[in-house]
This record gives sequence, C-alpha cells and structure tokens, in this order.
Amino acid sequence: MRAPRLTGWAAALALLLSALPGAALAAVPSGDTLPSAGTQAADARTAPVADTRQGRVQGSSVAGADRFAGIPYAAPPVGSLRWKPPAPPAAWNGVRPATAFGSQCPQQTGGSEDCLSLNVYRPQNRPSVGLPVMVWLHGGAYVSGAGSEYDPTPLVTGGGVLVVTINYRLGMLGALALPGLDAEAPATGSGAYSLLDQQAALRWVRQNIRGFGGDPGNVTVFGESAGATYACQQVVSPLAKGLFHAAIAQSGCALPTTPMARAQSFGTAVAAQLGCASDLACLRAASPDQINSAAATVGGSPNATQLASIPAAGGGVLPRGFGDALRAGQYNHVPLALGSNLDEGRGFVHSGAYGDPPTDQASYVAALTRTATLSSGIPAADIAQEYPLSAYPSPAEAFSAVLGDSSFSCRTLNANRLAKGRLPVHAYEFTDPDAPSLFGGSSLGATHGSELAYLFRMPGTAQLTQAQQTLSRQMIGYWTSFARNHTPMASGTPPWPRFTGSRPPIQNLAPDAIGPVSSTAFAAEHHCAFWNPAI
Repeated sequence: MRAPRLTGWAAALALLLSALPGAALAAVPSGDTLPSAGTQAADARTAPVADTRQGRVQGSSVAGADRFAGIPYAAPPVGSLRWKPPAPPAAWNGVRPATAFGSQCPQQTGGSEDCLSLNVYRPQNRPSVGLPVMVWLHGGAYVSGAGSEYDPTPLVTGGGVLVVTINYRLGMLGALALPGLDAEAPATGSGAYSLLDQQAALRWVRQNIRGFGGDPGNVTVFGESAGATYACQQVVSPLAKGLFHAAIAQSGCALPTTPMARAQSFGTAVAAQLGCASDLACLRAASPDQINSAAATVGGSPNATQLASIPAAGGGVLPRGFGDALRAGQYNHVPLALGSNLDEGRGFVHSGAYGDPPTDQASYVAALTRTATLSSGIPAADIAQEYPLSAYPSPAEAFSAVLGDSSFSCRTLNANRLAKGRLPVHAYEFTDPDAPSLFGGSSLGATHGSELAYLFRMPGTAQLTQAQQTLSRQMIGYWTSFARNHTPMASGTPPWPRFTGSRPPIQNLAPDAIGPVSSTAFAAEHHCAFWNPAI
C-alpha cells in the first residue's frame, strides 16, 4: 500500500519546516557540555544534590546556576515500549551523577531511543520559597533538536526562575499513527507520542521539582517554532489539564495539525513499505533509520517525514487542533503569551528551503507558483499582485514577506484574536532589524528564531550589542515575570498591555523601541486581510 505523494499545503509546510533553527543547530552529544558558560570550570563549592522520587542526583555549578543534566523522566521507549505512552522511570540506589546530558532522540544526526531525559537549571543563590518553573519545549521541525541545545542560564540568573529543558520523541517515533497502536492504548490513541512525552515530563516536574527549589503549583510551558506548536497543543489537550499554569508560544502556535485519518493512512503505508503490514512486533524491530527511510519513500521525499511527524488531531491526546478546540470550548484555562517575528520568512529563503532565491519577476512568480498552497490555494498571480516587486528591494525580499506573513505573522494574529475572548492573552512581535541569525552569515533581521539569542545562550550567534543586551534583559524580565505572576510586567521595562479591546495592542520588541502597537497596523503591514488563514 502506498500513500499519495505530498502535495498542496502539506508539501509546502514540509519544505518550510525543513530549515527551522532546531534542525540547523549542532546537537550536543551525550556526555558533552554546553558551549560558553557550560564549558567553564565549575566553581569550587560543593556540588549540588537534589532528591527525586527515583533517587538522589548530583549536579554541577557553573556561572551562577546549578545544573542537573540527563535525569530520566520516563523509561526508555524501546522494544515493546516503542510507540506506547511513556512508562515511569526506574529508581536507583545512592546518588546518581547528573553532570552530563542524556542522548538526543533519534534524528538525522544520530541519537538513541533511550533519550527521555531532562535538565534542571536553578539559581545558585535562590530564595527559600519555591521558584517559578519554566519548561522549555525545543523546536526543530518535529524531527530534530534536544533540550541540551539551549542554555537557559540568562533566564535563570537574570529572572530568578527554575528552567527545565527536555527531550521528547521525534519524527515517526513520536507521531506514528496506526489502528493497531490505537487498540493497545485506547485512552490516548496513536499519533502523538511527542505530546505524551512532554506530559510525562510535566508530571515529573509536578512530583519532583520541589526538591530542586521549584514551585509545582506555578509551571509555565514555553517553546519556539515546533515547540510553540506543542505548547499550544498542550493548552488544548485534555490530558495536560493541571500539569501547567501558563504558556508562551514563540513563532508557531497556529501551525496546523494532521487529521487522524490522514496520519493513519500514512502510517499504514509506512508499515507496508517496511514489510510489516499490521505486525507491530515487526515494526518495533525496525531501526529508526529504516522507519525514516520508509516514510521518505511513502511521502516521495525526506521532507515527508517532517509532515508526518506533526501530532495527529483526533485521538485522546489531541481531540482537536488549537483553533477548533478553542471554538469548541475544550481547552485548559491558562494565560497565554503568543508572538512572532517581523521577518519570519527571510531565514527560509536565505537557507534555500525553497530552492535558489528568486532574482527577477519570472523566478519570483515561479517560486510563488511552487508555494502558493501556503495561502490555501490563492493563485500565484494574485499573490504577486498583492506583493509587487516594486514594493521591495529585491525579489528575495518580496518572497520572504510572502512566506513570513502567510505562515507565521497572520496565523499568530488569528490565534491571538481567537484566544482573547476566552483566555488572558498578551501578544508580541520581535522586530530587531540587526538580530543575530541562527541561519548563519550576517544578520537577516528579525527572522525565524532570532529572538532565541535574547533569552538563551545560543552557540554560533554573534555577540549582542549593548542596546541588544538591554533588550535581552527586558525580554528576560517579561518572560520570567509572566512565569512568576502571569503578567509580563517587569521593573524598569515599559508596560506590556493585555491583548484585549476592539483594537488590541501588540507589544513591539526591539532595541530602544519597546511599546504597544495597534493590531490593526500589524495586520495591514503583514497583509492579513489578504491571507486570513484559518487556524
């Protein structure tokens, strides 16, 4: 059995996701430490120790933060546990070293299925009361990335919070959907193991974080790109109820989910390609590389695995996608902070995610024709009329605007509009024109993922200027005050009003230019009346 080749929105989305920053960042192998602060020698004080339900762990202290790395939050999802809800981790005797990161989950750069671990960062000089907890869901197009790629020391030391970064199953190992797998776990169904892993990590936090100085009653999930999608999906997952108390989604909340019927059709075709049909033991004996190869064959390209790795909507974990769940009144009542970046599309064009950047009218129209399905079928000629080359410094810039507006800016605006009548919402746009690029080379403006360097220590990015360092401190203040009291208002920073009213404000984030702008002006700048994407 062979599933149809990916076309339309599906193929365009797969291409779009192929260049996300999490996929481009070099993974940190098991046993290595982070660049920058993580590679500095630990101070001479006694190594920190904390208690968990499974046993004691001993971490390390670096640059003002205690770090406990590679703590298992679930049993390895291997053998008979592959494609099952995560099982509790095993206990240990004595004190377990927590100074080296666990393995990344299987992806293009390697990894191991024994990967369900997390890392806890806390301030060294912490108060005796429980700290707000922020749980980071990494990006990477659903097929790559690891918690160890992100060093949250600036958030921890600058904002006085405890940060947990996690690994979760990726690719088809995190999203395979099959009727046989549904029968094994009828309460959850299949197609959303990555979400189940994240929920297991959140349960671990609820059960154990007090031993690290954190407050289990004040947990914020936050993520970027695919991680932002996951954060919003947890907001509407009934199985996540009570596991967290606020959510921040950076560039990706409103990306679409995969309908369960389509996911199961694809999964059935992958099983047939592997020669396993409905034999789950056969599937569990296949290697991750064999599974990914089969998915690429079924979909017609390696990018097909990315599309198939988006969690499926229609099962017990995710009954509906974000927009449909909000409209149906089925969501967890938590405050939200949702945002996007001004120049989201530039990184994708620069990295060649859509082939060579267009250089003239003919190549521009050809690029629009290839990707017109990003706009739900709007003809390329109509897009070219809405985004004429005369309005942009180059065809590549015009194409970048099309991609960013249609896929991120206007989808995020619609998500904010849909949520504001139901949940407390704060909206932002990151607009620093000189932000360091995660795509390599010189700055690409406020492109996809560029805000990460203002919150984390990110390897391979340029040093922030003095003005950008000030912005970084202000953003850390906003993010961590939102985690602390669910309102992004920090001392010494301009007020960030709530996204409410007939013309709800969006907070602009740029050096020396923080403050609210009208969502009406935002919509006009990004041509949102033209796109008006459904979410």
